Amino acid sequence: MRVSLGKDLPDIEINVKSLEDGSFDISVKQAEKVKGKFSVTNVKRGSVVRIGERNYIVLARNENGATFLIAEEPTAYIHYGSERDYSHSENYIREYLNERFYEELCDLVGEINIIPHVVDLTAEDGTGSGHFVIDKVSTLDTDSYRKYRNFLPPIHTSWWTVTPSSYLKSQNKEVCYIDGNGVIKYVSPLCLTGVRPCFVLSADTKVDDVLGEVK
Repeated sequence: MRVSLGKDLPDIEINVKSLEDGSFDISVKQAEKVKGKFSVTNVKRGSVVRIGERNYIVLARNENGATFLIAEEPTAYIHYGSERDYSHSENYIREYLNERFYEELCDLVGEINIIPHVVDLTAEDGTGSGHFVIDKVSTLDTDSYRKYRNFLPPIHTSWWTVTPSSYLKSQNKEVCYIDGNGVIKYVSPLCLTGVRPCFVLSADTKVDDVLGEVK
């Protein structure tokens, strides 16, 4: 017996079972879709990739294939810190990024694939040169924002950077943020603003999908 159901039926699973009386039981059902996996090291800069339920922009890659990404949209809206502890070395954002968000990211890509990176804490006025921390997840400093500006269009909401306005005691304790038009501004660390996590993934890391270039 020959059964023909046509060619190239997308996402269709056909099962044929021979019965004792010589007849056949034929079942046709929608096949389970397997989520595609793409190596992050093969995705060009300026592209948007999906990891879990979130989208990320590929900003840079080094000679070993390690890839630097940033969330396309804020993943949370929180206060930067208190007036006393407003630097990135001790604030609410660093705690959120390296605890709650980091745990979420580990579940998706594996802890072994997240590479710690240096976070430059030089102030916007140039004071504090040489200040830095090493984190597994951070957000951009203002120099990096300028460097990758072509891949970071305005998103019509504000988001924090790690950069303080100044370390001078005579200056107000403010932190730089990016406004909805993509402009760098200063504001009190007590304000509620978006957080866009950025991190470095190893060359072996797989992402769920590649969605094309950032718009």
